[in-house]
Formats: sequence, C-alpha cells, structure tokens
Amino acid sequence: MKKLTSLILTCVMTLSLTACGGGGTSTSTPDVPGELSGSGGGNDQETITLKLSDCHSPTATNHLAMQRIAEEVATQTNGRIQIEVYPSSQLGDVKPSMEAIQMNTLDMAISNQAVLGTVIPELAVLGAPFMFETDDHIANALNGELGEKLNELAQEKGITIACYLPTGFRHVFSTVPVRTIDDFKSIKIRTMENPLDMATFNALGAIATPMGYNELFTAMQQNTVNAGENALSNIATDGFTEVAKYVTLTGHFYNVCPVLISQSAIDKIPEDLRDTFFQACRDGAEAGRQMCMEANEAAIEELEAAGLEIIEIDRESLKEATASLYGEFADSLPQEMLDMVAAAEK
Repeated sequence: MKKLTSLILTCVMTLSLTACGGGGTSTSTPDVPGELSGSGGGNDQETITLKLSDCHSPTATNHLAMQRIAEEVATQTNGRIQIEVYPSSQLGDVKPSMEAIQMNTLDMAISNQAVLGTVIPELAVLGAPFMFETDDHIANALNGELGEKLNELAQEKGITIACYLPTGFRHVFSTVPVRTIDDFKSIKIRTMENPLDMATFNALGAIATPMGYNELFTAMQQNTVNAGENALSNIATDGFTEVAKYVTLTGHFYNVCPVLISQSAIDKIPEDLRDTFFQACRDGAEAGRQMCMEANEAAIEELEAAGLEIIEIDRESLKEATASLYGEFADSLPQEMLDMVAAAEK
C-alpha cells in the first residue's frame, strides 16, 4: 500500500505524533500558544492551536484526510490556526471524544453515524440502508439543506459539525463467501453499536454482533465472527486482508465521518477568521473525500492482489429485504429529511 505522509505546522512549531498501538497512550507535545484560553480577540500574531482526536491509524485514508483538513486550515488562515491531528485514539475513542466535545474539554474530533446518532437520532438518515446511490448524491446532500439541518440539531446538543467527510460505500468482507442474500444466513457479522445497523443485517438473515472496531480483527481470527463491513480502502489498510477471504460489494451503507468542534474551540478563533476557518474545513474535507474515492477505487486491485475474491451481489434483493426498516425507524428517519435526500439526487 502506498503510504502517504503529510507534515503540517511548518510555520510555527514542530509536532511529533506517535501512533499508539495499545490505545489510550498520550502523545508528548510542546507547549503551544494556541492553548491559551480566550474569547477570540487575541492579536493577529497569535497562533491558535486546536487538537483533533482521530480514531484511525496513521496510514488510514481517513487519517490522511484529517491531515488534509489541517493543511487547508493552516493555508487559508496564513498559519494563524493550526490543527494537530492525533491518530489511533490517542485522545480517546470516538464516543469519549464526542462527550469531551460536549463538555468543552476537547477541541475537535472525528465521529461516525453510530456514535453521534446516540445524541442526534436523525443522523440515522446518513446511515440508513441503501439510502444513497452515488458518491455525488451524498456530497450534494451534505453540502445542502440536509447538512445544515443536521448541524442545527447537533448545536442543540452542544456540538458543532465543522464539516462532513464522506468516505465511501461500506461493503461486507468475510471468511466465507456471500454470493446471494441466502448466504447471509450463515454469517455472524460485526456491526457498530447502532440499532439500525444491527437491524439491517438481521433483516438480511445474518446474526448482527455489535463490538468495537478494534476488536474485529481478533474476532475474525478466532472465528468469533466471520464477517465485518467497511469502506474498501479501510478493509485494505486496516489489515483485514490477513483474515478475510472475500469482499462482497453490498454497498449497504454510506460511510460519513462528521468532524466535530466544541464551542470552547470556536471561542479561541478570532471572529475575523471564523468564516475562513469553517470554509477551510469544508474545502479540506472535499479534498479528503476525493482522496477517499481514489483510495476506494485503488483498493479493489489491492484486495485482489492480496488474494481476496471480489463478489458482485444482487443489491435489489438486499434493498427489498431491508425496506421495512424505514417504517420501523420512522422516528429517526423523519420524512422531512428523506425529502431532503431525494432533492439532493436531482
């Protein structure tokens, strides 16, 4: 796998990031001016440094996309705002990081539909089965009325969504082949701890087994579960080529990583830079999205080269089996938002 590296913070400091294989070990960082608290009225020469918690490994495409956001922010603010990206959950896993955002004890964090959906149920619209048909469809929705509405709901919970990073359709990878919907009956699949995710795979006939993503490799290795699901590039970069033999192109969910920012972090940013900062986050996320799309395309060849079989499946049969979930989860899939999704496809 081609490894990309990216250095940020070249103007005012040197940042050393060390991946934490054990999870939860802190990174030693120098004192930085941006950690001074304030209401955003500092002088023009002050450098504001924000720390971003990322659950992904340093080589993951999602992490590289976070670095791309940091680079864009540094460029568009002429170095006045710097984002330090901490991979491998060094500042906490996804749920604790979201809670720290709410408590204003962390500046920024990458999240996902499952975790953020526990406080914003309507976020389920991003992860509903077979909701989106193309990459452009979801990008249009997030850049339009749907994205604005979800951010309004997040702000009511003490969270601001700085930008959205769509990273691609999720597909099933497994130790046994899944060629038709009937094959799901022999599958025990790891899912995120999200009722809609679990209900989706149960509706397909599988046994949904919620567990932490960091437990999945060992669980497949020990045959506790025999399948997982993720975007293609993550399947390739996260080491699952060592335990999986098949990838079935289900495209059941679309993976979106909202990037969160706390109110205390916003308050650190001078008012004259806030619009620039949020636009830079969106621009960086768009560049990161393109990076993810390219990585997903390249991952097909990488997975095949690693010996995995790529399986096409009848997606219409999967859609039909999960269609009833839209009624069962109507409270978190309000018609207003479904209409916003439909409008974004035009």
